[in-house]
Amino acid sequence: MSQRILIGNLPVDTTEDALKDWLNEIPHALNISVHRNQSGKCRGFATITELPSKVTDQIIENYDRTSFMGRVVFMHKEEETQQPLGIIHKWRQYFRGLSGANPSHRE
Repeated sequence: MSQRILIGNLPVDTTEDALKDWLNEIPHALNISVHRNQSGKCRGFATITELPSKVTDQIIENYDRTSFMGRVVFMHKEEETQQPLGIIHKWRQYFRGLSGANPSHRE
């Protein structure tokens, strides 16, 4: 079954290419979408879709809560078949589940 990863706390100048370069150890082709505001800047999150379960687990194990462009990023996986929730609602649920996580924390 196909899975997707939500990546949060991204800098405003994040691009799909920058994320692909950062995730270069993953041997699977990545379908990355950076969510942007009206001015074209990153809204702070992105999704990676159409991932097999094994690749999803590998990405989260190696990259969750690590530094990307000077910021600690958070990752959350979900099944592609789940009912879509608003992305902000998803992140609220995710961050409530983290104990002591501060999404604006910088290393």
